[in-house]
Amino acid sequence: MNRHFPTPRHIKDAAIAAIDANFTRYTVVPGIPDVAPRPSSSAIACDFGSDYDISEAIFNHRRQAGAFNTIQVLVDHGDEVILPVPYWVSFKDIIQYAPAARWYF
Repeated sequence: MNRHFPTPRHIKDAAIAAIDANFTRYTVVPGIPDVAPRPSSSAIACDFGSDYDISEAIFNHRRQAGAFNTIQVLVDHGDEVILPVPYWVSFKDIIQYAPAARWYF
């Protein structure tokens, strides 16, 4: 399988448009409100009947960054963290970086 192919025109055009609009910096942590999905219309909202406002949600396209941010916010000094096996390779380091006193796996 040849994975070397030219970048499609629509992707090139979108990149050029973003550069022309100065849309070239990192986004704010909660995500870009205009492109974030609406929490009240998500599958989780439908399955569990939740009704969250966009201001109560954070959207992240990178699982590890989202996991890191979540652990850093939720874990306090002296907390214990249980890490079930098997786990993603970076989870142990993410937990060790947090101020948790003990962790188990």
